[in-house]
Amino acid sequence: MNRLLHLFAEGGAPAQIILCAAQLALAVALASLFTQRKPPLASRLGSLALFASAATLLAGIGGRAWGLMKAGRALTDVSPDMREMLRFESHREAGGCVTLALLLAAPSLLLGLVSVALAWRKSEGRSALAPLAAAAAGIALAAAILVHLLPIPGRDPRLERARHAELLEPR
Repeated sequence: MNRLLHLFAEGGAPAQIILCAAQLALAVALASLFTQRKPPLASRLGSLALFASAATLLAGIGGRAWGLMKAGRALTDVSPDMREMLRFESHREAGGCVTLALLLAAPSLLLGLVSVALAWRKSEGRSALAPLAAAAAGIALAAAILVHLLPIPGRDPRLERARHAELLEPR
């Protein structure tokens, strides 16, 4: 819980957008599960929940990009020996938006997929929106995981930790 609060506090404005999108997605996903007696409505609400989950994940990717641009502008006035350490820290903190989005979008994504699958199975007309929503949510999830797992470009994490430890040691 502390980690989640830390990610939210460090995320700034993108974290608030991620939280709002995740709340909307979760509310719509729960509503879609409670309307399973009306398969067309449940399918539409489930699809909307999947699209809102995808928007949450894309907001996390956008938050990372925003954080990296903001950090890049701030590093222009820093001395070269501190620049590398601060760049590493800024990349790590900017990745927090993607982590927050993954954590908050997971429940609504799962509930939305269950709702769409149940409604699609019950409906006779087979909604065309359900597979599209599932595909969009899957692509957004794959992109968010890929962005989260990619290392910082041009850097070896083991060397970065060693360089970071050297900079923090008293001389």
